[in-house]
Amino acid sequence: MTLADNGDGCDGSIEVAEPTRGYRRWPGEVNARIVAESFQ
Repeated sequence: MTLADNGDGCDGSIEVAEPTRGYRRWPGEVNARIVAESFQ
């Protein structure tokens, strides 16, 4: 998924990837961004 910020938090578009099996481990910086965006 691609997220972009145009000042209001989102540009209104997302890119959907095919689902994968198993547990995905995100790099620390990506995980921190996901957590921060979930609180918005």
